[in-house]
Amino acid sequence: MADAKKTDPEPDGVEVVENMGEWFVRVVINGKAQVSTFEGEAYARSFADGQRMRIGLNKLCKHI
Repeated sequence: MADAKKTDPEPDGVEVVENMGEWFVRVVINGKAQVSTFEGEAYARSFADGQRMRIGLNKLCKHI
């Protein structure tokens, strides 16, 4: 039997992504991701900042 490749859980983080006019905030906590959708950038960034503070991160990751 072949050894199963063990993967490390994704690190905690918050990222903001824009796609086709919608803004997505992806929050990862303990390897589990949750995505929230926003129509406006300001709302998405505000939500992301709050989540970042909640989970104790110093930086916001931005991907476009």
